[in-house]
Amino acid sequence: MNTKEGSHSETPSKRRSFLTLAAAAAASSMFDRIFGIGEAAAQTKPETGAPQRFSVRGLYLEACSCEVSCPCIFLSAPSLGYCLALNGWHVDTGHFEGTPLDGLNVALALHIPGHALKGNFRVGVYVDQRANTAQRAALDAIFTGKAGGPLAGLRPLISEQLPPKAAQMDLVAEGKRRRMVLSGLGEIDETALQGAGGADVIVHNAPLAAVPTITIAKSARVSLHDQGFNFDFSDKSGFFSNFWYAA
Repeated sequence: MNTKEGSHSETPSKRRSFLTLAAAAAASSMFDRIFGIGEAAAQTKPETGAPQRFSVRGLYLEACSCEVSCPCIFLSAPSLGYCLALNGWHVDTGHFEGTPLDGLNVALALHIPGHALKGNFRVGVYVDQRANTAQRAALDAIFTGKAGGPLAGLRPLISEQLPPKAAQMDLVAEGKRRRMVLSGLGEIDETALQGAGGADVIVHNAPLAAVPTITIAKSARVSLHDQGFNFDFSDKSGFFSNFWYAA
């Protein structure tokens, strides 16, 4: 898969990411402290000379039950008062402590019962069934924030995390369309929203987005029927982007 199409960055993000902000919010009820995180806290790439535990880059996509565009990323309450989401990543190239992760997929299902910054998330983790034991553990560690890095802020927001489950996952990028299928379980199928003059709608540095630059999309379908997640939506919010996470 070629994830360079639509790329917006060639370096790991140094932004105050969704998950870093969320961790700060969980630790403090003062809104201004959400934005009081220094660059060191937001840094996703190790300082020069520091050992690099992991680095993964590829394609990211998500879709949820909110209206386009999901208000959660702008620090507002979800459209329905709750948010049901399925997020997916395809790793073009990457490693975790020497374990190669090239070509593997991972997905997160989330039930967010209210405002995202209030936490209490229920999270399901799906790892590529082609991965071996070490690779599955690595994918779980990186993409649930256990390994630190830009997704670490997810940890204090989770009240229930289900054990990782292996699944057959296929992710396709075709023009302005992105699709990830979890065989027999669910899928994300979305297409970039057409903006003025037919251009993509691009958002930079949304405070609760998982990557610094996202393309706004609308879902043809986002669904999951597994492990207590039971949803099926269409014409709702979606995003996609390239990503690069390192720590």
